[in-house]
Amino acid sequence: MSTRTKAQMLGSQGQSLVAHLINSTGEWIARAQDEDFGIDMEAELAVPHVSGQMIKIQVKASRSVQISENGVFCQIPKKLAVYADSCRLPVVLVRVDLGRQDAWYVWLQQWLLDRQRSGLRMEDMPELVTHHIPSDRTLQKGLLEDLRDIAQWKTRTQLVLTVHDAIRTSATVYDYGVLNHLVALLDQLGIANEHFPINLVIEQAIALGDRLWATHEGNRASSTLYAICRHFGQNFSADQIWRMVTREESTSRTGLNALGILYDEYYDHIAGLNLVQLFFKHPDKRIAFYCHLRESRPNAQFFDCIHSGFEVQFADLAIHPSLKEDLLSKWPNRGDSVLLDYLHTTHNTKNGSA
Repeated sequence: MSTRTKAQMLGSQGQSLVAHLINSTGEWIARAQDEDFGIDMEAELAVPHVSGQMIKIQVKASRSVQISENGVFCQIPKKLAVYADSCRLPVVLVRVDLGRQDAWYVWLQQWLLDRQRSGLRMEDMPELVTHHIPSDRTLQKGLLEDLRDIAQWKTRTQLVLTVHDAIRTSATVYDYGVLNHLVALLDQLGIANEHFPINLVIEQAIALGDRLWATHEGNRASSTLYAICRHFGQNFSADQIWRMVTREESTSRTGLNALGILYDEYYDHIAGLNLVQLFFKHPDKRIAFYCHLRESRPNAQFFDCIHSGFEVQFADLAIHPSLKEDLLSKWPNRGDSVLLDYLHTTHNTKNGSA
């Protein structure tokens, strides 16, 4: 006969308490999950009637839970966070104190969105993340207030997540027409400064490779990338800009043009990322030269930087004088990436790629 472990007994007792708290409200129905894939139960809202509005619950129980001025101590497994990120139903972690016969909750999709707004990425998350739940966020209170709205999709967070899902899907199927409309929708909804999945659009653009430049599909992808830069430039990190602008040992023309938009629209933020030093490490020093040129004239547009930059020498590079005559004719088709074709040096440099 098998013997249950201590953890299994605590888990069973915790689930029983949570089920009791859910059912005792008279407004929810608790349903246990038969198979344990990280979710212990579901709670379905039953007022005014049962209509499929529910939340998924993972229970973490202890005989005694540490509570301090910071809140209720809990640890969120990365595996559960990844599940919540891909789940279309609200996922809630419930921390149970069996000694106090009490429980507190954290809505994981909201928790993830808050982390993403501060620039933290899922791939950088440790296997266990420490979190303190506000001590007044009890499960009993939540079932009668916030969790009802969450189950009914009445929260601003779910509005943001819904638009993000649509953006993610549009980018995945390369529907850039819809994607551009969704970017405009974010402005209309007044959530343009919310976290936006910039990496997704950048990765889709990178996946196009050589097709990103001078192809119909590439032009649509580029226009979307440029729109993202105009709307959400303040959210770009140095790492995202690196991946947007570089192609192995060479330079993306589209990426450099997108960087030009960032300098035009969000100069202070972009200049604060130390891009000159960052791109000086790249084999193609033309990117570092471009950043140095833009930052040598704070808040100036590209044309002004060029006109005052013919005497600039940086990273063994200088602008060829012939650009003076060619700039007005070449820039409309090539954008800021025209600079790539007019930098000369005593060393060999590679031409920019798509």
